[in-house]
Amino acid sequence: TVSARTRQPSSPSLVDRPPRRPHIIIMKWIIVLISVVLCLEKAEGFGVVQRNGKLKIGIYLSSMCKDSQKFVTNDLYPAYQDLKDFVDIEFIPWGKAKLDQNGKIHCQFGDRDCDGNKLQSCVLHLLENDADKQMDYMLCEYSTMASTNSNYQCAYESGISPILANQCFESSLGRGLQRYAHAKTSDKVISFVP
Repeated sequence: TVSARTRQPSSPSLVDRPPRRPHIIIMKWIIVLISVVLCLEKAEGFGVVQRNGKLKIGIYLSSMCKDSQKFVTNDLYPAYQDLKDFVDIEFIPWGKAKLDQNGKIHCQFGDRDCDGNKLQSCVLHLLENDADKQMDYMLCEYSTMASTNSNYQCAYESGISPILANQCFESSLGRGLQRYAHAKTSDKVISFVP
């Protein structure tokens, strides 16, 4: 038998290593980005986008996109908890949708994707002055995919009346919010969402 005194310490194996934490990697990249922006801020003409002294980051996603789901739940939400004092996140639920010449929206994952994008736009608009509630809402959405099933549970859990969310969804405001998302996205070359 081998006693505790004579046992040699083993070298750490792959099993002993802590698991990779993607949000830590993203957080490091965001910190690098913030550092670069702070350096560039002193130079004129760089068009650094800031709001209230925070770095403004646009997150382009789609309500039925599995990659958006993984990104929000596994990476963005945990990183946001550590960086929320330094960033101002704007969600743009549009994805790779297209607007045809007749003004009809065609979404990558079909009509449910379009409806989910519009509902997300409405609820985010109704929560526009509360970044933490917006983030909690999006975590709920991408944890449950509620909006893609015309389910207002995440809106309700975020303090938004389902009636108010539906009024936006059915009105010109909802359509206008989708036109805004289209305009924000149309000048970007998006090959991958998020």
